[in-house]
Amino acid sequence: MFQFEIKKIFFNKRLLYLLLFLLIGIALLFARNFAFQESIMKEREQQIISYIQQGQKIINQYQTTLVKDPNDENTKALLVMMTSMVDTLYETRTAFIENDWKQELEKENQFLNDVLAFKAAGGDYALLNDTIQRTVATNKQLLTSNIPPEAEGYSIAVPNYLKQVVDILVNFGAIIIILIVIGDMLTVEFEQRSINFLYTQPLKKSTIIHSKFWSAVVVYGLVIFCGLATAFGISAMFGKQGTFLYPLLVEQGDQLNFLTISEYLFFALTSTTVIALFVIALCLLVSLIFKHSIATLLIITVILIGGYLLLGQLTFPSKEWLNPFQYVFTKETIMSVGHDWYKGIAITLFLALLCYLLAILRMRFIRV
Repeated sequence: MFQFEIKKIFFNKRLLYLLLFLLIGIALLFARNFAFQESIMKEREQQIISYIQQGQKIINQYQTTLVKDPNDENTKALLVMMTSMVDTLYETRTAFIENDWKQELEKENQFLNDVLAFKAAGGDYALLNDTIQRTVATNKQLLTSNIPPEAEGYSIAVPNYLKQVVDILVNFGAIIIILIVIGDMLTVEFEQRSINFLYTQPLKKSTIIHSKFWSAVVVYGLVIFCGLATAFGISAMFGKQGTFLYPLLVEQGDQLNFLTISEYLFFALTSTTVIALFVIALCLLVSLIFKHSIATLLIITVILIGGYLLLGQLTFPSKEWLNPFQYVFTKETIMSVGHDWYKGIAITLFLALLCYLLAILRMRFIRV
């Protein structure tokens, strides 16, 4: 039965079209990143220039104020601070033009810390304190690790690009793939009456569930492997090496911590595989209850998204241990809990096993 189910899925044009679409999408995503490299550099320089222009505008305002009131000591102090900040920005731009990323990050951090001091002294500058703190922390981590910065969402370095592809897969992407390829693998047996043929074979009814579940797991693994292999191959051939130690900022409440890309990839793929097992088992159980493809897909989607939103809003003791839906959007979860990513694994696997056993039990009592 397992071999039979595998052949059915592998020779299904839907799977072939999905793989083709996935591979083309990954290639186009890299092509977009590659094409935007020059634009990203220009945008970075324009950001520095905009800071300089804002600083010069503030300097002009202070100078105008001092013309009217030369004895305004507070304005004098703020003028000195802003003049120093603008000088730092010019140094930042020079380091950027000379491609001296260490000097650029050091000067940027000096400027951002000066902005915090400037605002604390009563000045006004259009940068949020939270944004400043995140940028300063990231720059410090990059300098400490001796790793040059990469553009978020547009990198062509192998680890960063793999992370971008994984982000898409783990944020409901893998679940969509499961629902498209294998969401109707059991309901179609009832809709086409082929379940009658299976029931006449000399095998246990539970074997039907076993074969469909594990063939679905194999197909899920194949799709994820093909996607990652394509992303790695394209970025290795046409991108740059990069490092899997690249730091990723994690905001755990008021604390700023870091994961490496290698840690993130392991956490994200493991969590997504766990929720995939739950979704596959849930598909089988719901299929046996409703025996209709569209109804099954709609109900599963409502359960997953509804569970994620509802339990995400509730507050109760040990929530991180008891919420099986937190991995529906895995990236969001990991970027908020960091190294505590594993806490929902046990409850999710328990529900997957429960749905699996209920599906077997339901299958035994179905009459056709």
